[in-house]
Amino acid sequence: METSQKIEPFCNKKFCDWKKLESIVHEVTELIGKRIDEQHGKPIDPKQVVCLGIYTMLGRLCFAHKYELDDPRITWFVRLSRETLEALGVGMPADFFPVLRFLPTPGIRKLKQLLEESFNFLCDELKLHRESFDPCNIRDIFDSLLLAQKETIDESSDLVDSLTDTHLVGTVGDIFGGKYQSNTWVRAGKVPE
Repeated sequence: METSQKIEPFCNKKFCDWKKLESIVHEVTELIGKRIDEQHGKPIDPKQVVCLGIYTMLGRLCFAHKYELDDPRITWFVRLSRETLEALGVGMPADFFPVLRFLPTPGIRKLKQLLEESFNFLCDELKLHRESFDPCNIRDIFDSLLLAQKETIDESSDLVDSLTDTHLVGTVGDIFGGKYQSNTWVRAGKVPE
């Protein structure tokens, strides 16, 4: 059983207040509506607006920041995700010839650099959340995971090994950035400090 499957019921119980989720969806939907209205009938790129909206919602859920659609961190992460998908393309040569994974091709170097940026962003968020963590005030998904980690350690549960900082970063990465990122981090041996 994957870590995310083990902790999902805990996080749902501790964090998923449907009113909070509904509020985030309504707030971001209003931001999207304002963005469309600001165009005064000019053409828009719906993919870009919807993408910004989704990342804004996910950012608010995962990090409890009141992101706007044009927030530099959101636009940065959208760009990072797009570039990562482009770097993955239809696959790397190493996908077809596994021995090539040991060669530092430009595509592999670019992908590692993009994933490193994403990983560092999430590790920084974990550090900020750990510094401001209050078990009586669960603000977002990161806080709910920190609470699960704390309670698991306090109870000496058999899940302790499944709730390391690496797992927390990977879980939030799965939610915010897409499952491919944390899987790639694990293969690259990345762990938060």
